[in-house]
Amino acid sequence: MTHEQLRLEEKVEITLMDDLAGTRALAQSEDFRSELGIMKRGEPQFTLLVYDEFLSFGICGSDGNVIACVTPYSDEYCIDYLDKALSLFKQPIRVRDKTSARGLFDERLKPRTSLHWIGYEDEVMMEKRGVKCAARQLLESMPATKRAYALCEKDGQVAVTGMLIDDEDVHVQEDGTPTNNIICRGQGCKLHQGPIEQVEKRIREAFPDAAVIREPLSYCTSEIEGKKWSCLPVLFEWEYARKVGYPGAEDFDLLDPSDILHGFVS
Repeated sequence: MTHEQLRLEEKVEITLMDDLAGTRALAQSEDFRSELGIMKRGEPQFTLLVYDEFLSFGICGSDGNVIACVTPYSDEYCIDYLDKALSLFKQPIRVRDKTSARGLFDERLKPRTSLHWIGYEDEVMMEKRGVKCAARQLLESMPATKRAYALCEKDGQVAVTGMLIDDEDVHVQEDGTPTNNIICRGQGCKLHQGPIEQVEKRIREAFPDAAVIREPLSYCTSEIEGKKWSCLPVLFEWEYARKVGYPGAEDFDLLDPSDILHGFVS
């Protein structure tokens, strides 16, 4: 993969990937420069421009600096950029239609706009507040379990992340009184060959009582930028706490679970 750094102006750095002639021409176009002006406002922080043959993903920092990349279009890149904002950073993303063919843009976004908890309105895509994702619905429908596996397709392989609830050997001090604590411990991530359906079947056969979850978005088990927690492990931890009756579990706000980074206290 070839790439080139391009600095069009102060506070704007662009990475051109693969088709350097095509991506350079796009980055230097009047249309793209106009979009950079909107990106620099930082509202929202993330932008995805979808062209016929190219994609541009941009991030505006708190200092007003814009870092963007321009790359030839692929379905994988398009969804990955969306998930980076929605799942890895937990932020809305401005998505603009720059395609020339009618219906092409809608088709390219369909893998995310078809999800019931993802909204797209006024060029902004974000998770709908108060709407439960597929992982949460699955965990709510299951009996309490201490073991879970999250599956995600990556680069032709299936990444399987193991999670295990520990509520027996973990103790914290609460007002000088030893108390029990619930923590979801990561069991590592392993890559498997084969279709995701076969990998899922093998795990279910080996661990019939475990929760086996297909990650709703990429990065659901990745540490969220600036938060020091991962969405799916926290969700699994919270659902277990709720089912076994730990105090405070009913007050957990799924949209910002940073208050329970160290588990539930009983």
